[in-house]
Amino acid sequence: MDITVYGKANLSPQGSESPLQGLVKTDETAYHVAMAHGEIAIEGKLSGDYYPMKTKEIAESGMNYVALGHWHRYADFSQGAVKACYPGAPETLSFEEGEDSGFVLLVSMDDSGTRIEKKRVGRYIWRTIDLVV
Repeated sequence: MDITVYGKANLSPQGSESPLQGLVKTDETAYHVAMAHGEIAIEGKLSGDYYPMKTKEIAESGMNYVALGHWHRYADFSQGAVKACYPGAPETLSFEEGEDSGFVLLVSMDDSGTRIEKKRVGRYIWRTIDLVV
């Protein structure tokens, strides 16, 4: 398949080191995917104790795709040519996730670039509806 998959295990429930830190891209394959379980560090929104990653790290990774894990709803943090997404949970787990959960991502890579396609697999969509009587 001419692909290298990179990852680093989180060895405790919390940590301050980015899972992208220290990944060294090889030149032996054409395609590169990093798997990273943690939170994107958005200034003022995260405590920084669950393996925070900066969008700059994504941009500088040189990967074709960074498969993000931890958030239960879909979010795209692609940076330039480096695609990076949280697919979310394959089934909605709570009202807070709204309509952005219940997906898997189909990721395709070739010489023309990396493409991401959201595919709904979840059966449920949790919505709050205000009724006027």
